This record gives sequence, C-alpha cells and structure tokens, in this order.
Amino acid sequence: MHELSLAKSIARRVAEDARRRGMERVERVQVAAGILSGVLSDALAFAWGSIVTGATARVAGWPEVAGAELVLRTAPAVTLCPGCGDRWEQFPPGMPNPVPGPAAAEPTAGPAAAERTARPGMAGRPGADADQEFAEVVAGPARGMEVDLLWLPELNRCRRCGNGPLRLVGGQELIIERYEGVAGAGTAR
Repeated sequence: MHELSLAKSIARRVAEDARRRGMERVERVQVAAGILSGVLSDALAFAWGSIVTGATARVAGWPEVAGAELVLRTAPAVTLCPGCGDRWEQFPPGMPNPVPGPAAAEPTAGPAAAERTARPGMAGRPGADADQEFAEVVAGPARGMEVDLLWLPELNRCRRCGNGPLRLVGGQELIIERYEGVAGAGTAR
C-alpha cells in the first residue's frame, strides 16, 4: 500500500519544516490529492492515523506531528490547450465531480470526498483552514510537467478552439498545501 509511504513522507516533510520554523507541535495538515493521482483517500487517512500516534511519531523522529489531523482535498484534473492557451479544470468521464461548486468544503464519505479529515480516533471531522503557508509536491509529476491526453480521446480537443491534443497539467499530484500548529513559546501560528 503506497499510501503508507505517502503518509510517512508527508509527516517527515511537515515535521522537518515545522522544526526549522521553531514550531513545537503541528495540529492540522492540509493535503490536496489530484483526482488522477491514484491516491486512495481512505487508505491515506488510515495510514496517517497509524503513523501520527504519539509513540510512533516520536520513534520515527517526527514528534511535531504526533496527534495531528490530516485534511484531504480532491484536486481536479487541469487541462491546457497548447494552441490557444485555454486552461480548465475537469473530472474524468463517468466520474462525478466531487466538488459541486467553488465553495464546496463539506466532508462526504467514500474515496471521492471533496474534503476529509483524519486524526487518530477522530475520523470525519471537517477541517478548518490552516494558516501556516507551506506547499510541496509529495508525489506525481513535478510542477510544470505536462502529459498528452492521447489516452482520453473524448477529452483530446479544446472546448474553445477545437485543437488538440490537449496537455494534462494538473490532477496527478499530491501536494502538502499548508499546516498549522503551535510555536515553541506556545503561540499559535
């Protein structure tokens, strides 16, 4: 299950950054998983809950993330027309859009959740916005890497100019968007 490796990578990177910034404890981590990333949100939430228990996090060298909750958000696929430059978000055919509108942030059940939270023993709690700015690609193509959409012929033409092939420029990544916690002196950041 690669979600365990992803959860460990997220915990390690957040703990390292929190330590560098002088934070004593991370309370919440917000992650966006692209809809085409292959990340199973339920498995990632389970793995996160397993590795951030107090003893496990401390033994692993990540005491800063012990007990932190994980907020998972599904990010859409983003396509780009190389001909006219039009860029838009979309979800694969036959897959319902898990985010019905721009302001949707209500937790839902199942792997197509728009936003979910994971905390040891506290599944399903909605997460609040984090205020610690931190974004990092954990998995998937590096920023700027584009992929031809030749394998999706029905999505291979631009909605504006009709040209193709389109380029896939988002939706395959797993990004640590932000986190929040408590500074060493007990001040929230």
